[in-house]
Amino acid sequence: MPNCQLYEFDWVWGGPVGAGANCVFPFRILGRKINACTTLTEGDKRPWCPTNTDSNGEYRLGKREWGYCDPKCSFVNDEGRLIPGTTPPPSLRKIRPTFTTISVPTRPLARLTTTSTTTPLPPANPWELNPESRRGTWLPDHKKGECGFYTNVGFIVGGEQALRGEFPFAVLLGYNEPGYDNLHYKCGGALINRRYVLTAAHCHFEGTSLEIAEVLIGEYDVGLDPDCLGCRSVARYKPEAVIVHERYADLRHVNGEHDIALIRLPEPITTIYEDPDSIVAPVCLGFGEDLESLNEFYTMGWGRTSNGLIRDTDIPELGVSQRTLFKLRLPLVEFPQCKARFSNITPNFICAGGEDGKDSCNGDSGGPLIARDDQERPMFLMGIISRGTRRCGIGAPGLYVKLNNYEEWILSKLRP
Repeated sequence: MPNCQLYEFDWVWGGPVGAGANCVFPFRILGRKINACTTLTEGDKRPWCPTNTDSNGEYRLGKREWGYCDPKCSFVNDEGRLIPGTTPPPSLRKIRPTFTTISVPTRPLARLTTTSTTTPLPPANPWELNPESRRGTWLPDHKKGECGFYTNVGFIVGGEQALRGEFPFAVLLGYNEPGYDNLHYKCGGALINRRYVLTAAHCHFEGTSLEIAEVLIGEYDVGLDPDCLGCRSVARYKPEAVIVHERYADLRHVNGEHDIALIRLPEPITTIYEDPDSIVAPVCLGFGEDLESLNEFYTMGWGRTSNGLIRDTDIPELGVSQRTLFKLRLPLVEFPQCKARFSNITPNFICAGGEDGKDSCNGDSGGPLIARDDQERPMFLMGIISRGTRRCGIGAPGLYVKLNNYEEWILSKLRP
């Protein structure tokens, strides 16, 4: 049973670093010391190894410094057992073959734990490495790799289709539409921990057809469930509670201020940190971070991608404007420039967009505006899609609730 380290097959066959790079053995990940290739954290269960580690031998989260191992190699599986390779042991040799460099758009995801000063919770299953995450008051820490990373390789006008798992915190909200048998999905949201979703206050009016009836988490293609053979099914919940900002009702007809709400789930959602085959993960809350200094800003949703007729969307068949998740990169707009367009707004809003043919609008309300440095760095929830012009994509910026202004309100509403 060949071990790549012992038999000097210590180079990778492909992956982000390209074929031929050296594996680093031993290395540490998830608190474990590993002396061979491993399937740990790899969604497709293909053995991989790091090609670089930090000074403590730890695999560095968020770096594309890894590759897939030779299938001849034995490897350590998720349970820590050494598994034989797929071919007979090779003879000892020092000469490396010639490789063709390939690129694979997936990466291992590290899953780290946090500590708590409260009475520790026991793990609910062998994969739950952080039982404290079941508490509704727990917030994931981007410095520990607990949020904001992709898990796989209103109305987005001019956007492009996202990848499955690219925005693992994106949530879809369903409503009982009068005269229809099936739910209609009119708003979005963002998962901030295993018990709570953030959305817009105008996405929920209790006792009306705009009362949230269903929360979909882990969704990508609304027309398929699961999205692919072997994929996890979407998680569907009836909200346990919806907490709308107390002052929104007073101001919604004035300037729409305080357009923010929290949805409490009836139980902790299972994320990739509890199930490696899940594509669900929370977004980071960037309280205290200078998010406007980051490089990239995206919004996403299942809303309409044009100002066309409803019959030209997926609403008649699926109850949603666009069956798959779309994303749109937006520029931020300086507040004075935005206020010139929307005179009654306050600094509780962020303005983004303003390019002809690119906008968020109907069907994406409540969805996230995220900020990040690049695709390898954590994603922070910067805003919530609130409103814009009546007709979308006409060159006017959209308005987003500025999340950092609501830190105290959010934290005061979370409960275990």
